[in-house]
Amino acid sequence: MLSRLSDLAKGVNTVLQDLSGEDDGNATNASQGAETSHQSELEISGEASSEDVVERLAHTEQLVIQLKEIIREKDTQLQSKNVALKER
Repeated sequence: MLSRLSDLAKGVNTVLQDLSGEDDGNATNASQGAETSHQSELEISGEASSEDVVERLAHTEQLVIQLKEIIREKDTQLQSKNVALKER
């Protein structure tokens, strides 16, 4: 976690240097190496995150289907009770 934050800070410093026009060749090369490793970590975590999202979506869809079934059952029960009450 600390290394990710450090890499992120280096990446931010690189972007700030690029925007300000400062060019420290040695520091920029080191920052680019750290930025590249950080991007690789993000890609790996991004893949895991997208898998997580797909799993969550599938689970949510299953829950929605179950909820719809429960609602249909309860609706049928209510209709039956309404008919029974009207017959009295």
